[in-house]
Amino acid sequence: MTPVADDDDDDDDDDGGGDGDVGEESEFVVDTSMAGAGALAVSVDGPSKVHLECDEIKSVNQYQFTYRPSAAGLYTVSVKFAGDTHIPGSPFLVNVKGTVAYSPLVSQSLCRNTRCESV
Repeated sequence: MTPVADDDDDDDDDDGGGDGDVGEESEFVVDTSMAGAGALAVSVDGPSKVHLECDEIKSVNQYQFTYRPSAAGLYTVSVKFAGDTHIPGSPFLVNVKGTVAYSPLVSQSLCRNTRCESV
């Protein structure tokens, strides 16, 4: 299971997480096609609360997550499967750029139960 970050600006300083812009939608995909049965838990922590949405792409056993940060700063995207086990590379760091007043650190989490069968 690997996340695929949607990082449209091909910055040379890409550390795997990517960058984002305040007020712009950010997205990533988690591929569960080889994961088997288990719970998928995703959280986005940072300077602003984000509304985390998930769409299941059943035909390929993937989940597309979207969120829109409202404040600049460093966000942590955690992706866990089957309990407290981070997937490889998680947590991911996303540097959101823009000008919005600072707010206290908040978190948004989304958990899904998934049962992925081998194709």
